[in-house]
Amino acid sequence: MKKELKHFIMGASTMAVLMGGLTFAANRSETIQRTFRDIKIKLNGSEVIPKDANGNIVEPFLINGTTYLPVRAVGEAMGLNVDWDGETSTILLVGNVDNKKSNKDILKSVFESFDKEEAVKKEEAVLTEEEARFYSASPTIYYFSREQVENKAKILFGNETSVQHESIEYANDDRTSGVTVNYDNTTGMYSFHEHPGI
Repeated sequence: MKKELKHFIMGASTMAVLMGGLTFAANRSETIQRTFRDIKIKLNGSEVIPKDANGNIVEPFLINGTTYLPVRAVGEAMGLNVDWDGETSTILLVGNVDNKKSNKDILKSVFESFDKEEAVKKEEAVLTEEEARFYSASPTIYYFSREQVENKAKILFGNETSVQHESIEYANDDRTSGVTVNYDNTTGMYSFHEHPGI
């Protein structure tokens, strides 16, 4: 993902993908070979399905080893307003300074980006009789430290990001399962586990 985003930011020619064409200079066009490899885009752990302004899926591709992403889809996924100035052939990317993520959204992104192998410990959950009816097997609880959460938030959203430590619940993207994240203020530890629903 970092490689893909690097090319998205650094590759000037990538901007042409916004309009669905491949114009590299004024009054000049070239025929090139594109390679499609079912490239997927993930932003903070969540998959982004790239679409154009009309809602059609636009697949990323490779040209000579460089990955090209659709600017509109990626820009909007990152919270940017994307527009096209036809008179100057310029793509306009504008960030909304008022578009602040909520604390819950920050924590959700943090835990979606964690690899379970990063957990400081894990254990099998002890279920009540009522809870057991909803599980085919006891879920595994993963534990992450307060410091891990703070460091991950800074990696994802910048060094100035501050986290209010709290417990949250949210649904996974497929809406068929949920996630419960509990924060223990005494130990400074978070416990994370997935379950059939919330």
